[in-house]
Amino acid sequence: MLGGFTVACATVLVFVHEPLPWGHRAAARTPPDLRHGVWLSLLLAIAFIGLHAWQITEESRQLADALAATELVLAREQHLSQLDGLAAAGRP
Repeated sequence: MLGGFTVACATVLVFVHEPLPWGHRAAARTPPDLRHGVWLSLLLAIAFIGLHAWQITEESRQLADALAATELVLAREQHLSQLDGLAAAGRP
């Protein structure tokens, strides 16, 4: 949602903008090719950053799932080991 808002703001700024005032000199005008190039680079950066953040989140979730499964297996092993110790102690 944040990426979409950023894309919308960047798009609005490309088409609706005011030139920067430079004091006593005339206002600077940026060429349209430069404006469109900066706009495109911003859109690509937002896309790549969003994709990278999604990948990191997905890998973190998978790692948490694997850790939970490992802890469950270790808890079962410990429980079986305790039962084995109780069974061995109960035999004469």
